[in-house]
Amino acid sequence: MTPHKRTRGIIANQRGMLSLEFALSMVIFVIGTIALAEAFSYFRTVSSMDRATYMVGQILAQQKTLTGNNSGTTPDTTGFYWNQAQLIGKPMDLANNGAMIITVYQDPNGTQTPTQTLRATFGLPIKSQITPAALAPPFPFEPSDTTIVVELYYRHPTFNAALRFWPGAAQFGSFYRIAYFRPRSTTFTVSNG
Repeated sequence: MTPHKRTRGIIANQRGMLSLEFALSMVIFVIGTIALAEAFSYFRTVSSMDRATYMVGQILAQQKTLTGNNSGTTPDTTGFYWNQAQLIGKPMDLANNGAMIITVYQDPNGTQTPTQTLRATFGLPIKSQITPAALAPPFPFEPSDTTIVVELYYRHPTFNAALRFWPGAAQFGSFYRIAYFRPRSTTFTVSNG
């Protein structure tokens, strides 16, 4: 058998190779598309969490009074900020999969010892990650100071696109954001409603 005939036999024997290459490339394409969709969902959630936490804290820090009230009708009530977080945090479903904790620490005696004067929790039952000890040095908590702490928690549904192909995938991931703010007003007052 001459080398020419051997080469022609190999080339002639490649039926179906195009179909196989196409099938393999489609698998890679589908996996890549699902990975990109999941990455987009993750980054969108992180961005929404950061935006909602920061915006709620900024709006809250501009108030002169805050009442621990779930009504949500006026900007001096804590319920108002839970409603705002749900609007700002769209497309996240904070009402069903999220929680927000607003905590105010004050030092009424000027002893540089933070005292919790208000804590309002909305949404899922979660525990705050912040204690007055967390505001001790090196945190810059000055005598007669007031600090507003906004904590936002969200159970993010993960692998939505992959659940059809991978039923055992984790269905929820947790995100937690915290931000500290000082009131703009030096006469910031708090009441438990």
